[in-house]
Amino acid sequence: MIDQCVICVIHHKQDLEKYEQLSLLRIIDFCCNNNLLNNLYLILPDNINLDKFWNNYINPILNDKQIYINIKYWIFDKIVFSSLNAYNNMLSLNQNFYGNFVNDYNYMLTYQLDGYIFDNQLEYFLNKEYDYIGGYYLPVYANLIKYNEYENINTEHHLIMNSGVSLKKLSFCIESIQQNYKNFIEGIEFNNIHAYINDDDFFSIFYTTEVNTLDSIRFSLNYSGAETHYAINNFQYPFCCHAFHKSRFLQKLIENYNKEHNLDYYKYIK
Repeated sequence: MIDQCVICVIHHKQDLEKYEQLSLLRIIDFCCNNNLLNNLYLILPDNINLDKFWNNYINPILNDKQIYINIKYWIFDKIVFSSLNAYNNMLSLNQNFYGNFVNDYNYMLTYQLDGYIFDNQLEYFLNKEYDYIGGYYLPVYANLIKYNEYENINTEHHLIMNSGVSLKKLSFCIESIQQNYKNFIEGIEFNNIHAYINDDDFFSIFYTTEVNTLDSIRFSLNYSGAETHYAINNFQYPFCCHAFHKSRFLQKLIENYNKEHNLDYYKYIK
């Protein structure tokens, strides 16, 4: 079932911070170790020098592993990455983005370069057949959101989950955008809450396969509440984490995991 999942690494800058290099190295190594390099796509803006990007950040680890394969990429106009609203409306809430993959895959793992994968639990979550799952994330405004008929989200049944590292069923993404996007945007404009036009809220409202809090925490730890959620998960590594550069706890967790598994990515980091 793991072959049914495309892995999309989404990034918008030419030069990577050290934590972003670590994140990229980890996802490449993860794909190498699980025979998923053919499923990996880089989603990048058109103002990135691809040769420089490849030579600086990707080729060193592939050459070291004696793997010679051209990782696939999809280039977008840089305006797509110019703001949060542009990114959501032109990419992450655009049915064409998901439609590009739906004939070859059933699921998409989206992975931004502030994410990090720990144990390989991808098969476990694919077998759950969720419409959408991300790390548990309940912002203060969640109960205040009103999208016309989507008034007063029932947060007991619909978790607000972060999409920075998330797993989505492609057919669900396409259908939910086709059926709900217009009313969703009109509801936002009507209630004058433009700042919250993002795919986290959208997909968290419309998924139909019930996700429990523990599975969301097991899927990903977000920087906010990471230590508490790690304890709730019985001090077990989750599948991944998000925004680890904002959390000393997550950085330490990554250090411990890499040490336990003899992973030395820092030799590749500039």
